[in-house]
Amino acid sequence: VGVLHHLPDPAKGLRALAEQLKPGGLMHIFVYSALGRREIMLMQEALALLQEGRTDFTEGVRLGREVFRVLPDSSRIKSREKERWEMENERDSTFADMYLHPQEVDYTVPSLMQWVDGVKDLGIEFAGFSNPKMWDLKRLLGDSPELLEQALKLPKRQQYRLAELLDPDTFTHYEFFLSKGPVTKRDWRASSDEELFAASAIRQAGLQPWPAERTFDQDFNLIQLSDAEYEFLQKCAQDPTAELVEWEDDEKPRKISEIAAEMEKTITRDEILRLLDLEFLFLRP
Repeated sequence: VGVLHHLPDPAKGLRALAEQLKPGGLMHIFVYSALGRREIMLMQEALALLQEGRTDFTEGVRLGREVFRVLPDSSRIKSREKERWEMENERDSTFADMYLHPQEVDYTVPSLMQWVDGVKDLGIEFAGFSNPKMWDLKRLLGDSPELLEQALKLPKRQQYRLAELLDPDTFTHYEFFLSKGPVTKRDWRASSDEELFAASAIRQAGLQPWPAERTFDQDFNLIQLSDAEYEFLQKCAQDPTAELVEWEDDEKPRKISEIAAEMEKTITRDEILRLLDLEFLFLRP
């Protein structure tokens, strides 16, 4: 779910979704970070002033690009655009979505947790970030046992807050899970080949770039797919939960054995398990 931060009342939107979650179910949420997008927020306000309250997106994009052109290279707004967002913002539609969106709510860890706690009465709990390695304080403080020990004494939510304070540029958004009651995750490594290849395969809808033989993982590392992995993922049904698509006949999840039988390359057990570890692939028994 990646549109909640564009609602006039995100709390109401989250509650509407939470009311539909079944026991044992998960929600995957994506919302913006105020610290990681602080330069974006400054530019949004600057363009709003220059447009004098008008909502002309074509003119807003023109003005925005002109601002970036004339700002000195020492400007933090300009340098952040060039180092992080420039390639993504080559398209005017993406530029407008980032800098001219009329409705946006940005969060910090404290405000995010306060928002999530608003549905605790429905039995909904925060189940963790989907990129846990980035939130591990060992990544930031591991070279100092003293600091790391002190940091790990903090409650988990304060550890998350410390991570974003120390490394705000990394956290441009939050991707996390909410659960309703206990959630069990199957260990496919413990399954037999027969069980594994009888499972239905679903491709992660958020792969970027896609289709491509090299794509980013959840920690923004560029992953090189093998020929068989790439062919296999192309033949998998896409998870419709992140995109507004319906499963037509050719998009219904199929068994791995069925997909493998029509492939030119041979997909191995180890390759399937690697795609699962990367979260490029999900399986249903």
